[in-house]
Amino acid sequence: DRRAGAVRPDGREPTAAFAFLVKRERVDEFRAAAQRLADEHAGAGITLEITGPWPVYSFAPRLG
Repeated sequence: DRRAGAVRPDGREPTAAFAFLVKRERVDEFRAAAQRLADEHAGAGITLEITGPWPVYSFAPRLG
């Protein structure tokens, strides 16, 4: 099973999930770029959704 997340209440099923670390002063720029991508691919049935901000986290153990 390669689902990126649980099926949503609206029936949509995520196919990918990404996490980005964005500097606070560039959040608006990041959101604008994401919106341009969403608009560009909307005709293909692709939805891009941004959630967050989320607290900083890591998937790797501390070294040392």
